[in-house]
Amino acid sequence: MHDAYHTAMNAKPSQIFFAIIVYLAMISFSIRSYAQYITGTVASGAGRAGRASTEDGEQFILNPATVVDASPAVGEFFYASGSELPGEKDQYYGLTVTDNSPGLLFAGGYLYVHRYRTFQNLPSVREDYHQLSMGQFITTHISLGAAVTYLRSVLSNGNDYIQWNGHLGVLYNPLPYLGLAFVSYNDFGHLKNVPAEIQERNELAIGATYLFSDDFRLRTDILEYQEDNPKHFNEYQFGFESKVEPLLWARIGYDRNVYLNQTYWTAGFTFNGPRLKADYYFQKDVASGGGYMQGVDLRLPFW
Repeated sequence: MHDAYHTAMNAKPSQIFFAIIVYLAMISFSIRSYAQYITGTVASGAGRAGRASTEDGEQFILNPATVVDASPAVGEFFYASGSELPGEKDQYYGLTVTDNSPGLLFAGGYLYVHRYRTFQNLPSVREDYHQLSMGQFITTHISLGAAVTYLRSVLSNGNDYIQWNGHLGVLYNPLPYLGLAFVSYNDFGHLKNVPAEIQERNELAIGATYLFSDDFRLRTDILEYQEDNPKHFNEYQFGFESKVEPLLWARIGYDRNVYLNQTYWTAGFTFNGPRLKADYYFQKDVASGGGYMQGVDLRLPFW
C-alpha cells in the first residue's frame, strides 16, 4: 500500500476483476479459527481489523508479511487495560522493534508483551509473550511472512505453562489502493494440558484495505475458529479512518464475534507528527456483559 494512489484510477478493469477473484478465493480458505494474542493500538481503534494494513511499529503483529512495508527502523511502546467480561481484568504493556533497513535478507519485527489477567473460573495469570517476525517480497506485489511466538503463563496457584507457536502470512497488493491478506495463526496447534482461557489455538483470517483517497481508508477482516466451532461461526471486523487535520487521523470500527456473542464498537485517533506518532483507542462491548478496553502507544523512528 504505497503512496501511489494518484495513479490508481488508471488501473485496467481486468486488474480489478483479478483482485476480486483472488479475494474471493482467499475467503474460501477461511475455515474455523481462534484469536491471536493482542491487537495493535491503531487496529484496535478500527474494529480490530488490519491484516492488510501497514502502520509502522504494529503491522507485523497481525500479519508478519506486512513488515516488508515498514520504515527502516521503528520502535513502539504501548499500554492497554480493561475487562473483557465483568469481574475480570486485562492489563498489558510492551514494545515492538522493526528493522527494514536496505540490504537485509529479510525485514524483521520483534514484539514483547507483559500481561496480567484475571478470570472468573481461573486463578490470576501473569504472562510474558515474545513474537519474532520476518518477511520478504516474492514478487513485486506479493510478500510472505512467518513468525515464531513464545508464551509463558504463570498462574497465582503456582502452575506454569509454556507455549511455542508460529504464524504464516501473505500480503498481496494488486493495485496501489488495494491490499489483500491471508494469515494463519498458531499453526503448531495447542497443548491440551493448558487451561482453555490461556490456550493458544489455530485461527485463519483474511483481510482487505482500500484507499478511497489519501485521506480516507477502509479496512475489513474476517476470522473463523479452527477448533470447537462445528457451526463455523465467524468474527467480522470493519474500520474507517480519515484525516481530520494535517497531523490528526480519526477512526471508528465495528467488531462482531458471533462465536463469543460479543459486539464491539471502537474509536481512536492518531497524532501523526513528522517523527513522533501517538495513538489512542477505546472499545466497548454492547452485546454481552459490557466489557471494554482502552490503550495508548508512542511510535518513533530510530533515525
